[in-house]
Amino acid sequence: MHGQMSCEISELQPAVSRHFEQGIVQACSQLFDTMAQLVTPGEDAIRIVNGLDPDGLHRLAVRLSEATSGLCAALTPTDKGTGYCLAQADGDVRALTKALNTALNGRGGGKPGICQGSCAATPEEAAEFLKNRE
Repeated sequence: MHGQMSCEISELQPAVSRHFEQGIVQACSQLFDTMAQLVTPGEDAIRIVNGLDPDGLHRLAVRLSEATSGLCAALTPTDKGTGYCLAQADGDVRALTKALNTALNGRGGGKPGICQGSCAATPEEAAEFLKNRE
């Protein structure tokens, strides 16, 4: 049985889950790297990606903010609207986060360079709000 995994049946599910999750994280990292490479430095990077959890939103926004000094936003549809993460290298997105939450019935916050939360609007509506901000 050289090269085969062995474990109890009760250990199989967690082992498969861990292996699967590692693969998903690696695939997302590669996707986020590619998305960041397509960003024009100095421009805003507002991206909608289906199926991201809060950690994935955070990782994408951070990765985008490493590629541009503009506003970066990772948005994903949820059953109640949109999950978001806003980031800006050397910027402060707290006021914009507050404005988004007020305008789109959202909640969330964070530090100057990165804020996270959710709102009741669709990702497309949230993206439009961010693109048209003053």
